[in-house]
Amino acid sequence: MFPRVAAALFLAGLSAAFGQSVAGTVTYPDGSAVPSAPVQAKNKATGAAVRTATRADGRFTFANLAAGAYE
Repeated sequence: MFPRVAAALFLAGLSAAFGQSVAGTVTYPDGSAVPSAPVQAKNKATGAAVRTATRADGRFTFANLAAGAYE
């Protein structure tokens, strides 16, 4: 559950233009990476969600997001 919360906080209020990417890292409080954590970017206007999972190093990327505000 922690990885979802961290990702949601990272993406809160994020705006992106079409074709833009968003990247981040999900970590535990001690700074270690959270591998395979589910991460979601949800368009506030349409409700459309894009999902991915973190890599072994805790990093994730959303590529080619449509314009809008995301949470």
